Amino acid sequence: MRFLKYLQDYRRGGVVRVADSKFAKLISACKDTQKPGKLVLTVTVKPKGFKQVDTVVDITIKAPEQDIPSATFFLTEKNELTLDDPEQTDIEDELAKQRAKSIAG
Repeated sequence: MRFLKYLQDYRRGGVVRVADSKFAKLISACKDTQKPGKLVLTVTVKPKGFKQVDTVVDITIKAPEQDIPSATFFLTEKNELTLDDPEQTDIEDELAKQRAKSIAG
């Protein structure tokens, strides 16, 4: 029996369907991330008696993942994270002060 026939016959083509599904996921992940990936098909053959062998197929993919970009935060006096620069005045507060001065002045 040749290899392709073996794969078609293994669990009535089940291994081919699994490989096809995993290959589609791999292609999609590679396209989305623009990074390489890998599909590995491993066939283990174990002798079983004089005229038989057991075979086990394992199909794995190493799909690329999206990188999570870094994020910069400011530290408060209490070492808590904030997106607002504690050293910078809030624009709304500045506008309110200017309005108050123009009304008073």
